[in-house]
Amino acid sequence: GLAYTAAMQMPDTFNAFGCVSATINTEAYKANSLKKPVSFVHVHATQNSIYKWNSVENSSVSVPLSVGAIVAIDECTHYTTTDFLPRDGKGVVSCTHYLGGLNGHDVKFYSVESTSNGWCDAEFEVYNQIWNFFKTH
Repeated sequence: GLAYTAAMQMPDTFNAFGCVSATINTEAYKANSLKKPVSFVHVHATQNSIYKWNSVENSSVSVPLSVGAIVAIDECTHYTTTDFLPRDGKGVVSCTHYLGGLNGHDVKFYSVESTSNGWCDAEFEVYNQIWNFFKTH
């Protein structure tokens, strides 16, 4: 969740932020710490056992709430969803791209049907997708 913390505390420091397999800390979420729009990319496995999709009890909010907080502060107006073909029988990867945000800010969210607790590189070219997001911002 350090990327979320950085986006909250230093939104003007970077052109874009990225997160893999983490979420917003519960206290930061409750404090509504997001103050400025930021471009953000998040990759998360649906069955991650450490940063669970539906939150880590008393520690972090759910993945959808974390992504939704950025989408809301960016005031994105629409989205598109694209599914990637799974690699070698691995889990399906779905990318939801939230667009129309303030000052051109956008959010990309990759959900991966997997038990991965990390980069999900067995399922798709996660490094390239994140790098491409950063290159365009």
